[in-house]
Amino acid sequence: MVRAEESVVRALVAIRVDASAQMGLGHIQRCLTLANALRKQSVRCRFICRFVPEQFAELIACNGHDLLRLPAADSGDADQIGSTHERWLGASQTEDANQTAGMLSTNRPDWLIVDHYGIDVRWEAAMRPFAKAILVIDDLANRSHDCDVLLDQNYVVDGADRYSSLVPASCRQMLGPRYALLRPDFAELRDVRLNRDGSVARVLVFFGGADEDNYTALALDALDRLGRFDLAVDVVVGLMNPHRSEIETTCGRRPNTRFFYQVNDIARLMAEADLALGAGGSATWERCSVGLPTLALVAADNQRRLTGDLCDFGAVLSPSSESGVGLRNEFIALLGAMLSSKALLRGMTRRCRDLVDGLGAQRVVGTMLSVGTLLRLATEDDCQRVYEWRNHPSVRSVSRVQTSFSLDSHRRWFAEALRNPDRLILVAECSGQPIGVVRFDIAGESSEVSVYLSPDKLAGGWGSEVLALATQWLKEHRKNVRDIVAEVLPENLASRGAFKRAGYQESKVTLVRRLV
Repeated sequence: MVRAEESVVRALVAIRVDASAQMGLGHIQRCLTLANALRKQSVRCRFICRFVPEQFAELIACNGHDLLRLPAADSGDADQIGSTHERWLGASQTEDANQTAGMLSTNRPDWLIVDHYGIDVRWEAAMRPFAKAILVIDDLANRSHDCDVLLDQNYVVDGADRYSSLVPASCRQMLGPRYALLRPDFAELRDVRLNRDGSVARVLVFFGGADEDNYTALALDALDRLGRFDLAVDVVVGLMNPHRSEIETTCGRRPNTRFFYQVNDIARLMAEADLALGAGGSATWERCSVGLPTLALVAADNQRRLTGDLCDFGAVLSPSSESGVGLRNEFIALLGAMLSSKALLRGMTRRCRDLVDGLGAQRVVGTMLSVGTLLRLATEDDCQRVYEWRNHPSVRSVSRVQTSFSLDSHRRWFAEALRNPDRLILVAECSGQPIGVVRFDIAGESSEVSVYLSPDKLAGGWGSEVLALATQWLKEHRKNVRDIVAEVLPENLASRGAFKRAGYQESKVTLVRRLV
């Protein structure tokens, strides 16, 4: 376990989120994924929860994050609180905000992340004095928010204006599966099954952490009624599934069936499977990232539109019936059709992979850390600062030219660079303080880029952020440039990683043999 405070703490983030059988586990799971991605950038995360299963409390701690618990809810008072979603908060929004503010008053976070259907603009406005910026994670688009960034990772047809009247005009919106918060292992396993041919030998059955309506039993019954005992079946149940014992017994009787409880390697099981039977929640994006065709059920109201739009897009199939004999019969019919049509499954795989690439958490982290960071063209006043950065041993040791330069020669070079229209020097600033420099050397439609940071920023993960900002700057200001090339020493793993996180790809290897 590695905590951000063991190194340089770049920022402090507080996360207000809950989990329960009624709310599901998806909210806290995706927040944990985001917190782990932030921790890699030297950000310390603190979860604030009123409802959290003990297994998740332990998981939060094991991943190096803090957990602060709000007082237990008074069930009598909670029953009098507004809508169903507000009752999930376990207190009024005013009371919850006051309690949360008390936990933040002594250490104001850089970001407050909110992922809770019971919270809206009233809670967020009350928290403004206690956080520098607010990020809201939502799926419903049914209430107003006071936030700086809004994230909705779901696919919704014509969803670009979904929140236009619900958030401030200055709010940055990150909409769609491009921002799906997935653990790194999904991106790592994405290419394992590039060539799915539509044949089905292994089926994954997983309906989320709770599955109160026992759709798992429905799926197994459908396979039995179709007589498909030849298929290998992996059945996964979550830690809040009330039917665990019954399902485990059923799996024990079925041939070629494996039972799993609260697994840590669901990405591997999804990559190995040829077809999934599951719910239309956040696991949708996990399945899509590895191109896994799915027969999806609507297990909660907030999944209805998402699942319907994905059906129209061709990424999933889903019954129109939601209960009773109608659901059972339609589920069996759709499953039979999927098992008998390779072309159908191949098409679904392509659609899934088009939606999700598994890098959403990195994009969200980049957005959060880039707030307050800007680029400007260098001026003569930057000459001394750039000289000191370039000649610092930590920068020279990873540069192609590792010799030091005299101040006089640097001044001549810097003055000439400022006059050269094809040599652009950009200075990155965060909160008004210079943190790094980027140089573009442009030749026609191509440009070479080099970057180095202030020595005190080398450990904070700033490299990929500055590169991403500089790349966007060049795209906007030099529209004729089509390619950006960077040369990095092979032993400079940190720089190579920064370029990859900023979207650069390795295209060739340069080999050199010294004769003297």
